[in-house]
Amino acid sequence: MIKFLKKTSIIYSASSVFKSGVQLLVGLAIAKFITPGDFGIWSSFNLILTYTIILQLGIVNGLNLELPLAIGKGDNEKAEKLVQTTQSYIAVCIALLALAGGFYLLFFTPDTPKFFYGAIAIVVLVTFSFYQDFITATFRTQQSFFRFSIINIVQALVNLTTIVFIIYYAYYGLLIKSIIVLAIYVALLHYYRPFPVKFFFDKKLYLKLIKTGLPIFILAYVQSVATSFDRLLILKYLDISAMGIYSFAYLGFSSITLFSGSIASYIYPTMTENFAKNNNAVQLWIYLKKNISLIFLGLLILAIIGSLLIPYVTEAFFPNYIESVPVMQILFFAGVFNGSVIGVNVLLSMKKWKLIVIYHTIFSLLLVICPFVFMYYSDNKIMGIAYGVLIANFINLINGYILVYFATVKSQYVRK
Repeated sequence: MIKFLKKTSIIYSASSVFKSGVQLLVGLAIAKFITPGDFGIWSSFNLILTYTIILQLGIVNGLNLELPLAIGKGDNEKAEKLVQTTQSYIAVCIALLALAGGFYLLFFTPDTPKFFYGAIAIVVLVTFSFYQDFITATFRTQQSFFRFSIINIVQALVNLTTIVFIIYYAYYGLLIKSIIVLAIYVALLHYYRPFPVKFFFDKKLYLKLIKTGLPIFILAYVQSVATSFDRLLILKYLDISAMGIYSFAYLGFSSITLFSGSIASYIYPTMTENFAKNNNAVQLWIYLKKNISLIFLGLLILAIIGSLLIPYVTEAFFPNYIESVPVMQILFFAGVFNGSVIGVNVLLSMKKWKLIVIYHTIFSLLLVICPFVFMYYSDNKIMGIAYGVLIANFINLINGYILVYFATVKSQYVRK
């Protein structure tokens, strides 16, 4: 069993690294064959993914927490009903989104072809992403994580090979590629889903999932909106080409956090399941110290290498985005701070709601205040926004682990 756990951990980590690397290559391919203006259009459309998630009302967040607890306690019947109820609700959300998207395209047709086809693509992606969010939340056992790792590798390969669409069709190829990659990924997740259940709706479990997930969701949603505030500032005070320049620079941040995000989806349910079994908070802190230290070091090395190489790479291959270089160098290190704070998920495992509220509230305020203040007092507004993102994530890293230490170690000491 121990050998299997180690094997799963290694394969999952390897798949995360591979997926992160491919995603970075795809971003670079976009920059190579698509103009900053077109990149800005697509980046603006992608903001819709952040805002439409409000329809979920936290049910997936509730499933993320309740499903590992049910599995940890050996209550398989409850686990299946949780999945069935969530699946039924998400199906209704998908239908509503498809109808709303169709209505918009029918009666509010965008003026230019790029905006029209971009709108079609984003409607498709939004509906697929809702099912992806749900089905991903059901991969919560060691066996399913192994399967999930293989799916991620396949998805990365599809993501890599479909770059050909961008090469030949530029902006429109990006739309086609985005749909193909997500459709195949969702199809694989569905085919190999750990809970192949039928539709069933349990009102009591639905209310429990909402009760558990809605507070988490509200905080996470506010934070997601706050996270997009830097791009909203660019759309407000600059132009669509500046959005493209910043989006290319943001690849530095994304390439770092994509890796840590994949690791977080492994660490979080593991912590939740272990806490459900032994109820030992101090062990969680020991587990976090060891793993987060290694993650921080690894991310820091990646950021240093990236910041040293990107000027030469951009000048040689992406001359249209040369303005992005100093911005990307800043965002590399912002990604290190952001990626290293994944251990704060232990607060969710322990259901420390007050501390969770404090954490998300402070982080959301930082993500709004810091970029705005630094932009306001900077001659170069894009650089100012990037420095604001960096400082916000640095302060948040410190604040996050102060709260985690208080929840896992300090609170135990106070009780004694």
